[in-house]
Amino acid sequence: MEKSLKPEEKYGKEYFDLGIGSNYKGGIDYHKWLQPIFKKRLNLLKKHLLFSLNQIKILDIGCAKGFFLSMCDQEGWETYGVDISNYPLSFAPQYTKAKLLKLDVSSEKLPFENDFFEVVVFFDVIEHLEKDDLFLAEVKRVLKNKGTFVLVTPDGKSRWDKDITHINIYQKEDLLSKLEKFGFEILHIEEERGYSVRIIPLRRFRILNFLNQRVCNTLGFYLKGLILVGTINKK
Repeated sequence: MEKSLKPEEKYGKEYFDLGIGSNYKGGIDYHKWLQPIFKKRLNLLKKHLLFSLNQIKILDIGCAKGFFLSMCDQEGWETYGVDISNYPLSFAPQYTKAKLLKLDVSSEKLPFENDFFEVVVFFDVIEHLEKDDLFLAEVKRVLKNKGTFVLVTPDGKSRWDKDITHINIYQKEDLLSKLEKFGFEILHIEEERGYSVRIIPLRRFRILNFLNQRVCNTLGFYLKGLILVGTINKK
């Protein structure tokens, strides 16, 4: 039944704005809430760039409403974004000047020339793909030699993962092995945790938030993610 749903049915208003079948929570301004997370990822990306900052073309796969691309716009980069659903893409021009395209990367090739991008990012994408070989081959194809990629995905299954579209969850070592087979070289690995349960709901207070995270760690009330930064050597 789930496989027959169209992208707009799976990844529409209910998914992004109401949190139905996803880890999003209704009523949250995600443009503001995600800024510190995306800022951290952007800084991590810039730290591992092997190209000059003034010559970057970046592709965001699974760009959703374009929040991360808006930060890349501010860097003066040439920005591109693809997503499987028209729903989030309809909001993206409010935030980014990127060239946007609707595309199912699990079954369609990226419409870009070989070695086109200095950077490709895919945050929370690979876990949605039943088959990811074509996707990874396409990332490799459009990424320039010594280009940089950033991948974010759950690190193993969690009982607190509410997203019903997560159908391809890797353990860290399995994912690293898969990327190595495609010729990717990992430059940096980092853990990222999202606390889905607030034992103490006063997150803006550092001490209370710290205590909350300690309790969540003890009881397992968190979503553990991986941030992988890497490159490709095609020669």
